Amino acid sequence: MNVLKRIGPPTFKQFRNAMKIQVYSNQTPPKSELEKRQAQMMARSLPKIKSIPGVQNIILISSGKGGVGKSTTAVNLAVALKLVNPDKNIGLLDADVFGPSVPLMMNLNDTPLLNNDNLMIPLENYGIKCMSMGFLIAEDAALIWRGLMVMQALDRLMRQVAWGNIDYLIVDTPPGTGDTHLSLVQNLPIKGVILVTTPQTAAVDV
Repeated sequence: MNVLKRIGPPTFKQFRNAMKIQVYSNQTPPKSELEKRQAQMMARSLPKIKSIPGVQNIILISSGKGGVGKSTTAVNLAVALKLVNPDKNIGLLDADVFGPSVPLMMNLNDTPLLNNDNLMIPLENYGIKCMSMGFLIAEDAALIWRGLMVMQALDRLMRQVAWGNIDYLIVDTPPGTGDTHLSLVQNLPIKGVILVTTPQTAAVDV
């Protein structure tokens, strides 16, 4: 270090600054830059939002817990939209794979047929096109599936269905939050969400 000082102040200062630049270039990028890179990597790994052909508006009906009237709200909203706007095409998707209730509430118990494109034809009642896992399994069957299987089933209910032209698709989600909700918001262009609850503490604070 003494030898460097003998070179003269300007040269020593230049050398010291050069060393600082070299050290900084080998360090971890600033936090903001690191966060930016992480965000870019995460964005590349996330699924792309893709609309369902023919479907204009998608509305989710959700709740923090079960038993608060979420499915009842979803069904009544779909029926009300059809009554108020008879010229509009309304769809109802039951996204609750483990506990589908739309078949019972819409008085539907048939199995969907396939069209020439191998797409399921939604069942219809009250002028509303409906699709549910309850149409595809036995009434007394119980599903025990891991998350990946649920996502695959949900994707089939969304995209392997001949919805046709739908002005409003009402989606009855499972209670709480989980893989189904993440899959819906990450894959579909959601126009709105209705959160259903009741005034009881057990429902509001969940």
